[in-house]
Amino acid sequence: MKLLYLVPLLFSATLAHSQTLFVDGESLSDAQSRLMALQDKSPDDQFALGAVHFLRGVEKTLQTRWQHNARMDDLDLPVLRLPIAPNPNADPFTADLIVNLFSELREDMDASRA
Repeated sequence: MKLLYLVPLLFSATLAHSQTLFVDGESLSDAQSRLMALQDKSPDDQFALGAVHFLRGVEKTLQTRWQHNARMDDLDLPVLRLPIAPNPNADPFTADLIVNLFSELREDMDASRA
């Protein structure tokens, strides 16, 4: 199953569990900060926070890939195979970019399970 099919499913399930997942105009990063700051998280809050951690991890990976024009559409790896638009003003591609991508994504996925 492709990751791309899981994102809408996860998002719709999250919305069904938490009516306050996003405040109007709030980014994933803002939602993540707000949910993490809650003192007594309900099960719905915990579920929403896990979903936001997951989605934010995917978002950060796509942003980093775009920043470096790291187009990997032909790889059959989750998240890395998602298409990105070309970046004509990309930062240089460095050898540690892939290691850092996997490391950050792993941390975000671990946080989504916590």
